[in-house]
Amino acid sequence: MMLSSWATSTIEEVMSALTASLGGGGALWLQLYIYKDRELTLSLVRRAEEVGYKAIFVTVDTPYLGRRWDDMRNSFKLPPHLSFNTVISKWDQ
Repeated sequence: MMLSSWATSTIEEVMSALTASLGGGGALWLQLYIYKDRELTLSLVRRAEEVGYKAIFVTVDTPYLGRRWDDMRNSFKLPPHLSFNTVISKWDQ
């Protein structure tokens, strides 16, 4: 399974859920954008390594959302109880 850099669950939460449900079986990969803030990028890699992710999948396109016409038409917004925790979690601490 691959976890997006823009996931709404943290790197650690997803590994914990995998371990709990599969008893540690399976492999997790982290899909990684290279951010201008290289320390942020490095912190994501280190966090993934620390909890046992097996691979990093580097995404070479831009980490910006495209113009998704259906989302715009429907006024899509991320529900207030969700956020981009993978990037933010532990970085602001």
